[in-house]
Amino acid sequence: MNMFSRVPHSVYNLWPPLAYQRSNRFAWTRSPVFTAGSRGMQSFQIQNTKAAVGFDFGTESVRACLLSEHGDILGEGASSYKHGQITARHIEVLDTLNINLPSGSAIQHPNDWLASATEALSIAVKEVKGVNIVGIGVDFTSCTMVPVDIHGQPLCMQDHFRHRLHAWPKLWKHHGAHTQAAELTDRALERRERFLNRYGNVIGTEWCFPKALEVYDEDAEIFNEMALWVEAGDWFVWQLTGGQFPARSTCQAGYKACWSKEEGYPSAEFLNSVRPGFGDSVLKRMQGPMVAPGHACGVLQSSDKLPAELKEMGEILSTKNTNQTPIAVSAAVIDAHAGVPGVNVAAPSEMVMVLGTSACYLVNSTSFKQIDGFAGAVFDGIIPGLVGYEAGQSAAGDLFSWLQDFSGQSLAQLEKKALEIPAGSHGVLVVDHFNGCRTPLMDQSLRGEILGLGLDTDPASVYRAIAEGISMGCKRIVDLVMSQGVDVTKLVATGGLSQTALLPQVLADVLQKDILIHPAQNGPAMGAAIYGACASTLFNHDMVKCVESMAHKVPNDPRYRVKPRMEVKEVYSSLYRRYMSHARPTRDEQDRLGLPQRRNLSTKVEEAVFIHGKRDVRVHEFHNSNEETFDSIKLSIEAVGICGSDLHYYKDGGIGSDAITSPFVPGHELAARVQKSSGNGLNKGDLVGIDPQMPCSHCEWCRKGESHLCPSMKFMGAPPYPGGMRTGTVGMPRSSVHPLKSWTINQAVMLEPLCVALHATDLIQKKNGTALVLGLGPIGLLIVELLSLESTIKNIIAVDPIPYRAEAGSKAGATHVSTSLADVHKLTNGQGCDLVWEATNSPDGMLYACTATKIGGHICLVGIPDGNMYTPIPADLIRRRALTLKTSRRYGAVFNRAIQLVTENSIDVEWIVTHEFPLSDAAYAFEFVAGYREECLKAILKTG
Repeated sequence: MNMFSRVPHSVYNLWPPLAYQRSNRFAWTRSPVFTAGSRGMQSFQIQNTKAAVGFDFGTESVRACLLSEHGDILGEGASSYKHGQITARHIEVLDTLNINLPSGSAIQHPNDWLASATEALSIAVKEVKGVNIVGIGVDFTSCTMVPVDIHGQPLCMQDHFRHRLHAWPKLWKHHGAHTQAAELTDRALERRERFLNRYGNVIGTEWCFPKALEVYDEDAEIFNEMALWVEAGDWFVWQLTGGQFPARSTCQAGYKACWSKEEGYPSAEFLNSVRPGFGDSVLKRMQGPMVAPGHACGVLQSSDKLPAELKEMGEILSTKNTNQTPIAVSAAVIDAHAGVPGVNVAAPSEMVMVLGTSACYLVNSTSFKQIDGFAGAVFDGIIPGLVGYEAGQSAAGDLFSWLQDFSGQSLAQLEKKALEIPAGSHGVLVVDHFNGCRTPLMDQSLRGEILGLGLDTDPASVYRAIAEGISMGCKRIVDLVMSQGVDVTKLVATGGLSQTALLPQVLADVLQKDILIHPAQNGPAMGAAIYGACASTLFNHDMVKCVESMAHKVPNDPRYRVKPRMEVKEVYSSLYRRYMSHARPTRDEQDRLGLPQRRNLSTKVEEAVFIHGKRDVRVHEFHNSNEETFDSIKLSIEAVGICGSDLHYYKDGGIGSDAITSPFVPGHELAARVQKSSGNGLNKGDLVGIDPQMPCSHCEWCRKGESHLCPSMKFMGAPPYPGGMRTGTVGMPRSSVHPLKSWTINQAVMLEPLCVALHATDLIQKKNGTALVLGLGPIGLLIVELLSLESTIKNIIAVDPIPYRAEAGSKAGATHVSTSLADVHKLTNGQGCDLVWEATNSPDGMLYACTATKIGGHICLVGIPDGNMYTPIPADLIRRRALTLKTSRRYGAVFNRAIQLVTENSIDVEWIVTHEFPLSDAAYAFEFVAGYREECLKAILKTG
C-alpha cells in the first residue's frame, strides 16, 4: 500500500508534541514553519498571486492545500470522511449501509470523497483573497478501484446494487484478492511475461487486476454491469474535467496496473489464460487516454456542468479565482508519490520516507534495476526523466494505534514512557507483518509476531519494540535497494510519524544514517499542488522548476536532522539479525547476513493448504510436529480429495458450530504411503487409505458400537485438527491405516467418500420399491452405485439440476435421470418414491426430499446445506405422510466392507475423479470445484 495514508487527525493529536524533551542532548523542538499563519498574516490578499490547489486523499480524510507559485501555503483545510474506511470491524456503518463485508475487505463511500474535498477546500480558501488559481492536482490512496456505469456513476450509488459488496470502491487495503493475485503471478511466471520484471516478479494483492478478477469470479452481474473500472484518483479528476472516458494516470497505472509506455497493460492473451474471457472483458473496461502527473487531463468544468456533489466546490473556486482563467487539472498521482516533490526531492538517490498509517519508501534513479520484492519501477513514475522505485511496509502508524486500543493508554503516554526505555526494549522484538509484508515478500497473508514477552513486560516496552520493528523493516528495504545497485545518499522523512520523537531517532540508530525531517505537515498535499501548477502554463510545464520554486527544502537546522547514536549501534546490529531470522528472509538475505535457514529443532517445515476464512485459501508453511499425539504409523501423503465439507469451510467459513477461528488445514480423503516398515503388516512404500476418525473408545456411543457419534471425536481435517492437504508426513494410529493392495492413488482417495455413501445406504434397512437420489456429486453418485447392487430396488431415479451431473447418474447405474424434480412425480404417477437419499448442498434439499417421498416412505439426509440452515418445512408435510427421516453423520465401521467392494470390482470409484491439481494450485482448485467448472465431479490435490 504505497500511500501516504495517514493515522486519523484525532490520533495525531494524541502523540506527544515534539517540544517534549527526553534529555538535554535530545531535545525535540521542531515546529512546522510553512503554514498560513507563519508570515504574520490573518488572511492573504496578494493581488494576482498565482497558486495551485492540491487535494490529498487519504484513508480517513482529505486535505486541501492552496500553494503559491513562491511556495507559500496560502491556506490549508482537512475533512474526515463521514463513513471513514469501512471494514468488517465497522459494524454500525455496515448496518447503516446494509452490506455484508467479509474479513479482509475494505471499501469506501464515493460521496465521502466529494463532500470532504469540498469542505476541505472551503476551509483552505476561507481567508484568501485576490489569488489567481491556475491548476489543481490530486493525489489518492492507491490502488483504490471504483466500478462505474457508462456515465461514471459508481455502481454502489444505484439502489439495486447498493447492498452488493463488489459494487463498492475497493480501498487500497482491501485484501480479498489473495487467490487472484497468486494466480496472476503464477501464470505470469509460467509464461515469462516481461512486465513482471518491473515488479520484483510479484503481482500484489492490492493491485488493479487481482481486484478486478475478484469481482469477475465472485459477482458476474456486477462485472458485466460495470462499464469502466477506474482508479479513484482518476475518477475524481474525471468528475472535475468531464469527458466520455477518464484520463488514466500513468503513475497509478504504472505502479498498480502493470502498465508501461512501451507495452501498455498486460496483454489480453495473458489475462485470458488466467480466466477465459477475463482479459478481453477487463481491458475493454479500462479505456481512457494515458496522462502523466504534471500534465493536464483537461480544465475544471463550469459549476453548472459539475456533478451535483461538486457544484459548491466549483462556485468556491470561481469566487476566489480573480482572473477567471481556465483552471488546469493534472492527472492524478499516488498519494505517497506526491510527497516526493512536496518535500523538494527531485534528484536521484534521495529516498523519501512517507511515514503514516503504513510506510512508503520512494527513490529515483537514472537507470532501471530489477529488484525482487519491490512494488514497482516506473519511468516517469514520480519525476520526469527518472525511474521511480517504490517499496513499503503494510503497517506503521496502524501498529501504534492498535497498541493504544489494546492497552487503553494514549499514544502520548506510551511514547513518553518508551523514550525512557533503552534500545532493545528489554528483549521484546516485534516483526512488523501485522498487515502482511509488502517489501520484499509481497505476501499479505503473513501475520506479525511479538517475541520476548514476560510477565513484567509493560505496554511502553511493546511501543518501543514496534518502533524498532518498523525501523528493522525499513533497514531491510534500504539494504535491499542498495544491494541491487540503486544508491541511497539521503533520507528525507515526512508524514505524521516523522513528527514524533521516538521513531525518527530509532530509524537513524538502526540505519546508522542521518534522517532529515521535513517540517511540512502535508507534504503530499503540497506535492499535489505542485503537479497542478505544472499542468498549467506556470513554469512552462517544467516539473523541476516547479519543485525548485514551490517546495521548501529541509532547513539547515539541527532540529530537522536526526543523527544516529554510535553507542546503540551494536545493540541494533544484533537485534537486526534476530529480527531477520524471524521475518522469513529470502535466500539472498540469508547469504548476505550469514543467517542459517530458519528451523526449529523439533519442527519440520512443510507446505500446506490453509483456509483462513470465507473463500480465502492460501498455501504456505506448515510446521509439522510429527503428529506425536496421533502416534504410531508415519505416512507420506500422496493425494487428497476436495470434499463437500471442505467446500463448506471454504464458502461459509465453517460448518455449524465448527467455525474457522484461525487458519486451519483441511483434507480428510487421503491416499498415503507407509514411510517405514513397522512389522505390523505394513511395509515401506505400501499404499494405504486413512480413516480420519479418531474416537475416544470409552464414551457411551463408542461402547455401543456407534463410534462415529463420539462427542470427543478427533477428526482429521475438521477444526482444530489439521488435515491432509499438505506435503510431508502425517502420523496416524494403526487402526486408522488400511493397506490397499493393487489400488491406484485415485481409488485410495475415494475410499473415505465411499464409506460415507455406504453408511448412508445402511441407514435405510428395508430397501424395497423405487429409490430416489437427489444431488449427484461424488457421494450421490456412489449411493446410486451401491443401490444398483440391491436386487429389491426396482427403479433408481437420480436428479441433479446440473445437466452433466445428471448424465453422470446414468453411468453410476440410475434407471432414470433428470434435472427436474417434477419428473419424479411423472415417473411415479404422483405418488413419490419409497426411499429417498438427499445428497445436495441446497437449503431446500430437505423440502425437496419430503415432497418427493411416498406416504410411509423413508428419507436419509446426507448433504450439508449451504449456510447451515434448511428451508422451513410445513409440519403436516412430514406428519400426515408418516415419513421416516434419518440423518447421516460420517460413518460407522464400514471401512473393510468398502475396501472389499472396490477390490472385488463391485463398485467403480475411479471414474468419479475428473480433475487433478498440484497442491500449489489449491486456491484455484477450490474455486474451480465450487464453480462446477469443466464438468468437474471430483477434484484431488496431488501433494507429492
